[in-house]
Amino acid sequence: MIEIYNKLSSSYDNLYMKNINDFKHRLENIWDGDGWFVDFYPSFGIKPNETCDMLFYGQALNGWTAGFDVYAEIPDDKILQSIMSSNKYFSELNHTPLDWVNVKWSNSVFNSIVKDEDAKAFYSDGRDYRTFRSFFWKVVFKLTSDFYGLDRASFDWAKRTVWSNLYKITEDGANPNRFLREQQFKISTELIKLEIEELKPKYCIVLTNYDWWEPFGIELGTKSIPYDKDLNNIASFEQLNETKFIITTRPRFGSGESHLSQLLKIIG
Repeated sequence: MIEIYNKLSSSYDNLYMKNINDFKHRLENIWDGDGWFVDFYPSFGIKPNETCDMLFYGQALNGWTAGFDVYAEIPDDKILQSIMSSNKYFSELNHTPLDWVNVKWSNSVFNSIVKDEDAKAFYSDGRDYRTFRSFFWKVVFKLTSDFYGLDRASFDWAKRTVWSNLYKITEDGANPNRFLREQQFKISTELIKLEIEELKPKYCIVLTNYDWWEPFGIELGTKSIPYDKDLNNIASFEQLNETKFIITTRPRFGSGESHLSQLLKIIG
């Protein structure tokens, strides 16, 4: 039986579903493309009641296992499907929902871990995506490891953080264009606000480029914090209540070491 590792509040879940239903109602009579969209519920490495020091944000997903059709009825158990897609975990290996990043790092790592039939059934989804190619995941695992003084070669970083995205809905296989972002921006902002209020992270690391983040910062009312502008990979440093936001540039490729160094400097 697949169990849920962690989740946010019922208030968050209700708002999450409002986002999906509102999005569907806006598009069902005007959208002329494929009706299938993927949606993303935040994914946890930390367990319930554990401290969240760092919450990482991406832009949006290019693909995911949870989704819905804007031309069809939304099933009653949709929120459970979304939560499960992001927060199921392989307990036999003491994994967290974020350990898929470790397992799918490379073919050699995947083959060294995914040996028995249960592991194959859990981690084999037909995709050949390998996370070592991702600038985002290289920064996430290195920064979390170095922040906590963990061995980078271990999987331990995946027990220390939470992953979310600015936009929770997108076409399968593509980032949301401007039109699709506009259809969900208001509730997307409200969801981020709830994530911050419930998790109370010390830092939000926003690996998106400033253009993606700027409307959210304005809507949330974050305040700018002075920082060394020689840190050229840092696009902005902001604060909302007790949480500090570090927004970085987002190259398509690279090891992330330069970003990592500057993030650690600004965190101090």
